Amino acid sequence: MSDLRPFNTRRLPQPTGFRNIGFTCYYNSLIQSLMSCSSFVDLIAQPRDDKFLSALHNTIADPTTIPYSWSILMQSIVKKSPNNAYFTNGQQCAAELYTLLLDVIDQEEDIQELFTYRRQNEIFCPECKKIYSSVTETNNLFDLPLNNGNVKDQSSDVPCSTSSTSKNCNTVESFLLRHNSDVDANAVCTLCHSKGPKKKTSRLRLAPEILFINVKQYRCQKQCEKIYESIKFQEWMEFDSTKKLKYRAVAYIQHYGSIGGGHYTAVALRPDQNTTAWYHFDDQSVSAASFAPDDNTYCILYHYVE
Repeated sequence: MSDLRPFNTRRLPQPTGFRNIGFTCYYNSLIQSLMSCSSFVDLIAQPRDDKFLSALHNTIADPTTIPYSWSILMQSIVKKSPNNAYFTNGQQCAAELYTLLLDVIDQEEDIQELFTYRRQNEIFCPECKKIYSSVTETNNLFDLPLNNGNVKDQSSDVPCSTSSTSKNCNTVESFLLRHNSDVDANAVCTLCHSKGPKKKTSRLRLAPEILFINVKQYRCQKQCEKIYESIKFQEWMEFDSTKKLKYRAVAYIQHYGSIGGGHYTAVALRPDQNTTAWYHFDDQSVSAASFAPDDNTYCILYHYVE
């Protein structure tokens, strides 16, 4: 944690729009969001052999090259995994593109580390009252489930809604630090061999420099549907664990429409004289904005501050 580099306003590019070549709003919104992460901008500015990262760095100096960087990324995605060839046709998921982007540049360890967090997952057996499984999970995308507009700890009686004032309410910060969930009702304890419901506790062990949160807006049972509920995200977030870590929101991606299609935009920080300001990026259109996530917020990025 001591090696985390703080957010640096001076490293951000100027607010400039990107051309949409017909269906690339999902790519434009993701790149605008990543361009508000000063540590990411710093690292892609370093000389690299990776063709996509070089193209992306050139986009900062010349935004008209954004279609070229998209085409290079698509080629790299297909080369890495031919099963993802569908990604080259039509609009796709911005969160999925983020994971594919990191997969394509998996040899760039310094960039990977920016987004990597580590959690400890433990499964507790209520019969023998012991933890029978403890596994370390490493990931770069944090999924935040919606439950009727709540950040819900499944073992808690009090979910965190945008209107709740309860001290027991689970905030986004507390959910990221520690949350509980139910395990398969047929789970078998490896210690006492009892079969039945178990509880899993997940604790944050290593915080990333850049926290990329995906709001799970879709619920799929017989069919998939979008959940139009909002989470009360704060512009500033603090983890009060063994050491206090302070983060600030630097960008969020909006998705308007349904699971079958729609439009992506980004709201992101950019330089404004000696400080920063929020801007709305709708492809080539750029306008002043404010920090106001709502029920269309699909992803949100936080950057370590101190």
